[in-house]
Amino acid sequence: MALELKDESDTWEIADADLVPNGDKDTVYTVRRLTLDKHREITKKHTKPASFRKEERPNIPKIQDALFDYVLVEWKGVVVKGDPVPCVWEHKRLVDMARRIALLDEAGLNDIAKEEDARVESFRPTAVVR
Repeated sequence: MALELKDESDTWEIADADLVPNGDKDTVYTVRRLTLDKHREITKKHTKPASFRKEERPNIPKIQDALFDYVLVEWKGVVVKGDPVPCVWEHKRLVDMARRIALLDEAGLNDIAKEEDARVESFRPTAVVR
């Protein structure tokens, strides 16, 4: 099978039952591909620049929220107190951690982490010369 390259305009649906153990078969999410460029853009947006005394300071919770908000485009079968709700941040923030992680993984976050780790390893520091 050929490798299918996806860009950030690609979306697909996944059932909750395929995402998490004992998930609901009637709940379906529309997920957007998370690309390396988009990940870097979101991370940069939520990172305070370095100063001469301090290193860059990423705001990890804001980065995680922004990534999740970006990848979860739409849903069907999600309710609050029995009423269907729109897929907006007010409701997205109520999604449990297991589903958040699974949706981010589905969108490609693990692939990006592997690429970033490989990049860091490829620039190993040089030996100290005295």
